[in-house]
Amino acid sequence: VDDVKGEVDGVVAALKDHSVVVVRGHGTFAIGQMLHEAYGWTSVLEESCRILTATELLRAARSARLGVSPV
Repeated sequence: VDDVKGEVDGVVAALKDHSVVVVRGHGTFAIGQMLHEAYGWTSVLEESCRILTATELLRAARSARLGVSPV
């Protein structure tokens, strides 16, 4: 129970300075003036993660093809 309270307190603290946070094993938590604003932050984060993952995969594939270490 104390672990859960600690995680909740961490999310609350993070949301004071950020619009969206990610908690490993739990997903995203977002805050906004209205529900659609919080949903928008979550959507932006999800798309950003997709772009980052695709970029890393392409970089690794290019490095493997060229026989160099990925940067």
